[in-house]
Amino acid sequence: DSKTADELYWMAAQMYRATGDESYIENIGSANIGLDWSTVGDYGNIAILTMKDIDKTSDIYKNALTAVKKQADNLISVSGIMPYGVAITKYNWGSNMTIANAGIILGIMYEQTFQYSFHRLLHGTSEQPSNKVHQQFYCRHIHL
Repeated sequence: DSKTADELYWMAAQMYRATGDESYIENIGSANIGLDWSTVGDYGNIAILTMKDIDKTSDIYKNALTAVKKQADNLISVSGIMPYGVAITKYNWGSNMTIANAGIILGIMYEQTFQYSFHRLLHGTSEQPSNKVHQQFYCRHIHL
């Protein structure tokens, strides 16, 4: 991959998270997205959004939240037009990663906002929705 902005964003976010030193994020620019081999920006967003004692009014937090929320809102929109309410439009090689990444994005948004729409897409609304699903990374504060 010839673009390094997402790697630099992720690195700066992780260094800020590890040290609390704001110099790492002074020139970070806008949030990046992606959770795969060629785009890794959401790893930086997750580092920022899950950082202990982060200032939720800071630009870095708000930018990361906006970037992830835009993706989560898109997943919800797609699920509204797809049969069975799934959040992806095609199943190709690597679609398991795509589905897992969608779950990560939705889980992070639910953890940050507690908006039911993100939880609903993860667990469904059928007559027999999943119960007591073990999704520890995003439900550490609640027990379903």
